Amino acid sequence: MNQINLLDLDIINKLPKNKIKDLKLYPVYAESNSIFCVGNLNTDDTNYLKFLYNKEIILKKCGSNELEKIKDSILLNETVYKIEEQIIEKAISLKSSDIHFEPFQDSIKVRFRINGDLITFFKIRNDKYKEMLSRIKIKGNMDMTEKRLPQDGKFKYDFTDITYSIRVSTLPLVYGEKIVLRILYKNYNYTIEGLNLEEKQNENLYKIINSKRGIVLVNGPTGSGKSSTLYTILESIKDTNTNITTIEDPVEVLIENINQISLDRKAGLNFSNGLRSILRQDPDILMVGEIRDEETAKIAVRAAITGHKVYTTIHTKSSKEVYYRLEEMGVEKYLIKDAIIGLISQRLIKVLCNNCKVKQRIAFQNRDMEVYASKGCESCNFTGNSGRKLISAVHYIDYFMTEEKLNELSNKQMVDMVLTLLKKGEISIEIYEDFIKGEYII
Repeated sequence: MNQINLLDLDIINKLPKNKIKDLKLYPVYAESNSIFCVGNLNTDDTNYLKFLYNKEIILKKCGSNELEKIKDSILLNETVYKIEEQIIEKAISLKSSDIHFEPFQDSIKVRFRINGDLITFFKIRNDKYKEMLSRIKIKGNMDMTEKRLPQDGKFKYDFTDITYSIRVSTLPLVYGEKIVLRILYKNYNYTIEGLNLEEKQNENLYKIINSKRGIVLVNGPTGSGKSSTLYTILESIKDTNTNITTIEDPVEVLIENINQISLDRKAGLNFSNGLRSILRQDPDILMVGEIRDEETAKIAVRAAITGHKVYTTIHTKSSKEVYYRLEEMGVEKYLIKDAIIGLISQRLIKVLCNNCKVKQRIAFQNRDMEVYASKGCESCNFTGNSGRKLISAVHYIDYFMTEEKLNELSNKQMVDMVLTLLKKGEISIEIYEDFIKGEYII
């Protein structure tokens, strides 16, 4: 059990502020006539807490990593001003992609998304949260008085000599407004080698990149690294003698020698009318952040068949489904078949923590096989996983698409890559089986 989830802030509030930093034994929650604590069981702190709460003191087992979270939460609630800055800096130091502030009846739970998992790091008091919410809305150029409707905003944050873009989203819930902060990291090293493609996939990708016209669609679920793949491709071609223009929601990574546009809904700038404007700017290569609607789909496809190179993303489970999705959006079949020159399906798959993974022998495909299983330790927040790897299926379309060819656009390449990771001991059999049983075989 994550001890942070049990942390009772009403219990903490009874501690004198001048005493908190000196404690080595921290109260977490109360049950009947007992106070459950974590830390070092020493006589002075035990007697003090017993006197303060007039209850028995019981020590709960707690790892050093979990103890630090408890201490951080307690100290955070004693911070007078700008606790959001401490939370953002902690999240950045852990390479978290999102920060979730979730209001409940008695407190606010703060969770970080790390390697795809949401992990609780803090609990803060409701009064502290209300002050913080107002400051975040002001920073994000949002309406501070609006509490009934969702809002979006953004602001810049400087930390360790790096400026980060923070996207803000608020959503009214039963116990107040939930905030999600998306941290946009701009210091990634985007290289083709970093995509971890197989040799044949690399060949196909370079054929796709070297094609002078046509549309390239990267597909996969939310959070599968589609935008990163597009940025990698753009980074590899930015020094060519071409006019490259992007329209994104929003611009996440600034790239030199490329014209980049962020959507502005308040001003009426969306993907479709932004794309129309770009086409009047004599572009050679266009990147459209995502095809979401019929109008954008039609403009992007027509741009591809009239001599432009178009890169974009779309939400489908496989490359084959891209054709059907564009048809559903009203694009004519013959235009789709003529326009598409490249399809990239991808997922991010969790890899095992090297510090705690353990060997095991299993029966696999009618033979005995040695694999690794997850265990969990403090370095991986007891998830058993540490980081994620990209797996892809890369299809270069150099032929007129027929029904027979369409059926060949499966995700088998991704399945093969996952099997390789299993054999190398980088993923567990459970992750492999979940992948195979899931929605990925199409």
